[in-house]
Amino acid sequence: MLPIAKIDPVEGTVTLAMPHRYGIAARGRYYVTNILAELDAPGEFWIDVQHGRIHAWLPDGAAQQPVEVSMLQAPILTIEGGSQVRLRNLAFRTTRGNAVVLRLADDAEVRGCRFARIGVQAVEAEGHSVVIAQSEFEGIGGTGVILTSGERRTLTPSGSRIEDCTFRDCGRILRTYHPAVRLQGVGHALLHNEITGHPHIAVWLQGNDHRIEANYIHDVVQETGDAGAVYCGRDWTSHGNEIRGNLFANIRGSDARFQNAVYLDDMASGITVADNVFVRCNWGILAGGGRDLHLLDNTFALCGKAVFYDARGVGWMRKELVDPETSTLLRNLAAMPTDAEPWRTRFPSLQHYRDDRVGRPVGSELRGTRLLATPLGTIEDRECVAEADTQTLPGSPEEAAQFADAWLQAASQRQIRIADR
Repeated sequence: MLPIAKIDPVEGTVTLAMPHRYGIAARGRYYVTNILAELDAPGEFWIDVQHGRIHAWLPDGAAQQPVEVSMLQAPILTIEGGSQVRLRNLAFRTTRGNAVVLRLADDAEVRGCRFARIGVQAVEAEGHSVVIAQSEFEGIGGTGVILTSGERRTLTPSGSRIEDCTFRDCGRILRTYHPAVRLQGVGHALLHNEITGHPHIAVWLQGNDHRIEANYIHDVVQETGDAGAVYCGRDWTSHGNEIRGNLFANIRGSDARFQNAVYLDDMASGITVADNVFVRCNWGILAGGGRDLHLLDNTFALCGKAVFYDARGVGWMRKELVDPETSTLLRNLAAMPTDAEPWRTRFPSLQHYRDDRVGRPVGSELRGTRLLATPLGTIEDRECVAEADTQTLPGSPEEAAQFADAWLQAASQRQIRIADR
């Protein structure tokens, strides 16, 4: 969100206070906030910054209720260097800044807590064996949970996990690149959660050996293009990550805007996507030319297409494999000790990314795919991406819809039980 320097109501022009990174194209989407002329319906307010006043049009009956205005900029709670920290059955709400920050806090637990109306991040945790469990996140201005721990150079796992939580309407203020969950480092687990109502990426992966399993992720990527419900990108060294046994649903989008359930962007490599169900998604999986990708035993129902697996490494992205000074991909590769242990044993194929069929999606596979009222899609380099055991399941569109609705109903009931604990 960019600040505005000036609005000329006569000319109808808007002048930004700083340049836009990608430029503003014709028919591009934008919105303007805190405009007095838009105060035209109950539940809205306008902040008069010059005089320090708030003008609010309260809904009927609201005048008899307490009115809250968040003022706190600093985190509600910060713990540095602690261990055996237990935060249980607490409510954190109505702040402009972060709610909970755990720095180098090992063996920490946030369980049964509720986070609502948080201005930026709900939980930022840096440490080993951090557990975020059976908690609710709703109306978060930025990211719900950021986990940062584990040592990439030694592939030492964090042992941290997020489980049995619900995330609703995160990214309320920061609409892009603030996912519900962000996993950075090595060895985090995201298990049995529900994530819904998000404008952009729901889960962002960075690092190695993360496990995203048995989550229900639906109605996300609602506003932005070139994004996925689960996203990682521009890193050959992202090996060891698993996206397994999840249900992705109602990620509609369009072919023109590249909304996907799983997006392995710009040569992200070494990732397994297995045993997932995709229901009513625009594209189930977009693989952006990466190597050693294993797309196994996934089911797609009523999707625009199951897979789009391109070969951008020998196409438009070829220039990214030339100059190590300007290439994010090459810098990320050089930053990891891929020729030393334990990398050399764990991920041996990384030794050959710069000398064996450079840029092509070598060592990848698409196997055991099940298609219900969904076309398979596109595989641009079938010599490097092996396809086998693809099944087109019989059934009318009505039967496909019944199958899809049964999956969604089962997922919804499971999440209700989790929330009621």
